[in-house]
Amino acid sequence: MYIDLGAAENFERAESGARFVVLGGRDLSGLTDRERDFIFHRGERDGSRLWGTLGPWKSAQNPLRGTLICSDFGETRSSVEHAGTATIKEIERVREARADHLNKNTGHAVIERYISLEAAAPVDARHRFTLDDMPSARLTVFVRSDEGALVYYQRMAFDGGPRPLVDPDDTDVEYLLPEQTDNNHECSNRDRLTYRVPLYASAEFEASGGDGDVWLESSAGSAYKIVIKVLVFKRQNSTSIDILRRVAAKLALKRHNILKYDPLGLCFEESGAENIALNKNTLLLLHGTFSSTQGTFGNLFERSESNGETFLSRLVSRDHFDQILAFDHDTIFLSPYENIARLDSLMNGRRVQQPIRAVGFSRGALVLKQLAIHCHSFQLEHGVTVSGANHVGYFSTLRNVRWFLSAMRQLLPASASLTMISSIAQHSSQVLNQLDGLRAMDSGSDISRSIITHPNVPASIIPIAGHDNGGGTSGITRIGQRVLNAAIGAALGTLRHDWVVAVREQCRVDPLTMAPNQQVITADGRHTRLIGEKLANEELRRALLWPNH
Repeated sequence: MYIDLGAAENFERAESGARFVVLGGRDLSGLTDRERDFIFHRGERDGSRLWGTLGPWKSAQNPLRGTLICSDFGETRSSVEHAGTATIKEIERVREARADHLNKNTGHAVIERYISLEAAAPVDARHRFTLDDMPSARLTVFVRSDEGALVYYQRMAFDGGPRPLVDPDDTDVEYLLPEQTDNNHECSNRDRLTYRVPLYASAEFEASGGDGDVWLESSAGSAYKIVIKVLVFKRQNSTSIDILRRVAAKLALKRHNILKYDPLGLCFEESGAENIALNKNTLLLLHGTFSSTQGTFGNLFERSESNGETFLSRLVSRDHFDQILAFDHDTIFLSPYENIARLDSLMNGRRVQQPIRAVGFSRGALVLKQLAIHCHSFQLEHGVTVSGANHVGYFSTLRNVRWFLSAMRQLLPASASLTMISSIAQHSSQVLNQLDGLRAMDSGSDISRSIITHPNVPASIIPIAGHDNGGGTSGITRIGQRVLNAAIGAALGTLRHDWVVAVREQCRVDPLTMAPNQQVITADGRHTRLIGEKLANEELRRALLWPNH
């Protein structure tokens, strides 16, 4: 359906004075009394095909303008015009995350709805703004007690022709998280979700300024479409945390396993404590958030170097290490302290006698430091952190969490972890305060402070910091990725970042001690693409084998 945002008769007015348009099929004569009562919280939802409302975030803000096109009710099949492959993938992830019996029921299809804003923006749209002061709209999505919703943003190049989309697949997803409800994240006791939707003067903008003073510059007049996608679906409901725990269990993400490298098979295999040598020179690998040993370090044991060996096989063949271990662990629900407690439990009282060396990537850097502080099974002698997540700025201002989830969606390869990220995006950012694994990366949290403010421990460290070409957009061609790169710079407060953490925070060594006469190693690349791809293996080898190289 088409809605002329310049026609006053298309707007309804709330008791607060805020004006909004109603989304979905309705009689041309206007709202019925029952529909109006439901919208204003005075009655229950009936069989109406209304599915939401859209208006300005602040009642004093001027209403939207231009033309709005939205779904009458919704579709169970995606259209290329308003979807592209990105929406198909999100629907697949919704289905992968929910209970199998819901997927088998043909009456429980995922319903896809959209709002297309064509040259629509608030009258007071600015071309230079911060993340906090950008113009925003208020989207309310009506849901039943047994339904969930996933909402996200897509920008599309537009040439105004008969087939206006320049590239339907150039539609990178930017998640929009709902506002916190009044029922303590109890999903079965709410009938609507509210979203704060950013409205830009252009589909494209870039970050400008410097550290501590990063602005977003929007170019006026560029041809574009902004499409808000709303996926609504049946699911088992309870609290947000319980829903996420069920998803993690289904995807086998709540794991704790010790793996041992097989230099002949060039792979890692699960190992019991009894198969770990206690008197040999040992290397331990600690993976990052939403990942695994294979996901983080796969290039080090699956990709051959110029001499035909892999990075890890060369470490063993040159007698640098007698055994290489890895620890697969839960990065979402449990803190680094709890991760190490699980590691000790898996070792079943056995202790490796020689001090070990370790590599910790991203959040794994915090696990590495926690191991140095409090671990009975291993004593850390020297560590290397790669893009250490000592302070991920998205979490300091929870509203920016959506940028973090959108960035991880771009960085991670297709895996169960992407389904988990999509599932987290269905809940408010405040839910992250209950996910200790992610909260650990906020330097203001009690979990993080207990690590980085701990008294110095007798172990050395060399940090490796990754950065995305100084925050520029070199090599980024997709509209969504260019915008995401700029927004990340604003969210992290610096133009030097690797899409997940600012460079300056990656360099923190506390509570370990910087290896004498060494400096931070820098690598040009985006977060998950560093190890074995953008970071020269020789640099990693030298840092790991210091001071003998």
